Amino acid sequence: KLGKRIFHKNSLQAHLEVLCENEGISILKMIRHVITRWNMTSNVINRGVELHPALDALCTEHEQNDGKPPMKQLKHFLLRDEEWEVLMQLQPILEIFLKATEHISCSVVPLLHKVILTMDSITKKLEKYLKDATLYPAVRAGVVHGLAIINKYYLKTDESIMWKTVISESLVYLGLFSL
Repeated sequence: KLGKRIFHKNSLQAHLEVLCENEGISILKMIRHVITRWNMTSNVINRGVELHPALDALCTEHEQNDGKPPMKQLKHFLLRDEEWEVLMQLQPILEIFLKATEHISCSVVPLLHKVILTMDSITKKLEKYLKDATLYPAVRAGVVHGLAIINKYYLKTDESIMWKTVISESLVYLGLFSL
């Protein structure tokens, strides 16, 4: 919601640029979350983490809070350190999905054998994160949810004979299997 508020208010965007300069970080604009765009959550989190010091400064400024109605104040958008840590832990996990989407989307027509191999890769990477006891429970719960969704779509391939044909033809072509 903070990103949306900054995105739609030019004065906040300009002030965020000044705060970025003061904090010694790259001057970047906040990204507005668009629910219909793939991987937007990952992009918003990445940008928020990049702008972390400037966003904290913006949310705690006197002029953004005092004398304003509660709904106009920015201090309620201020994240605690633990919340920033959760976002930082989510970054590499969401990056897996971002890279997979880019990989599959780079061809005009996603090929079934590439999609299945990509899903296998995602599953292996997520299983490593699931075993990581240093992650917050909420992050690991997100990993469990991601695995459940991958498995849901992976099970759909069992209903199709097409993938078996594609994979077996690929293995024959590579000389790994003979008919």
